[in-house]
Amino acid sequence: MSQENYHSAREMSYTIGEISAGIHTQSDTILDVTSSLENSNKVVSNASELVGKLHNDALKAEKAAKALQL
Repeated sequence: MSQENYHSAREMSYTIGEISAGIHTQSDTILDVTSSLENSNKVVSNASELVGKLHNDALKAEKAAKALQL
């Protein structure tokens, strides 16, 4: 292998390593975003359940208040 070919091969190897590191970093970022979205979905689901319970409690309180007025 000539000196020039050797140098080109080393540069390509270095570039491939840099690309690989960039892909790994992007993959980690995607996993972090996915995890955050899953956590957000859980929070929204829990909040939705609480709103439903509050709504039901409000309906019960409204019925109780009407019963007391009779």
